[in-house]
Amino acid sequence: MVTPAWGGAPQPTFSCSFSPSFPRRRALHTAPIRPSVWEPVPLEEVQLVVEPAGGAVPPGGTVTLTCETSVQPPPQIHWTKDGTPLPLSPSPVLLLPEVGPEDQGTYSCVATHPSHGPQKSRAISISIIETGEEGPAAGSVEGPGLGTLALALGILGGLGTAALLVGVIMWHRRQRRGQERKAPENQEEDEEERAELNQPEDPEAAESSAGAP
Repeated sequence: MVTPAWGGAPQPTFSCSFSPSFPRRRALHTAPIRPSVWEPVPLEEVQLVVEPAGGAVPPGGTVTLTCETSVQPPPQIHWTKDGTPLPLSPSPVLLLPEVGPEDQGTYSCVATHPSHGPQKSRAISISIIETGEEGPAAGSVEGPGLGTLALALGILGGLGTAALLVGVIMWHRRQRRGQERKAPENQEEDEEERAELNQPEDPEAAESSAGAP
């Protein structure tokens, strides 16, 4: 066995020879050999996708982790949680059904290939959303949106009140005008009735009443 000296040629050539102890025998030499050093080529960046996005789910929810890489043939995918390898068969997909407190943690995947070095993905945190922390319900508004909505409702309410007051004032004015128009007509009718009552009696009726004994 031969061990190259440190700092020697990067790719030395080796050969060996054998000299028999018998006379008249030539030494035997092997063909030269130049060993090559295999340097692992790192995989392309491994992508870790989580569903739902962000990795936060309510208690009992389901989380799906997918390790994606474009290397062919596909490498073996192993999973780690909080830096510790999970005792699972190699798979590009990790399914966490009915997530509980014990499932919370930081997950990542490691892709290994015979002609490449291992490549680790970024870590993704899986957490549980406690009751009351799920955020605003559908249709609700928080923060500045609530103030804007209240301001808009206040403006609409003020406009509606102003329109109602204007309508009431216009109605009262119309009522007064109607009464003012009716008053002269009633006065003329009263004067006509008074004139009829004040007219003298028929002359013939007056003579007949005068000649009566």
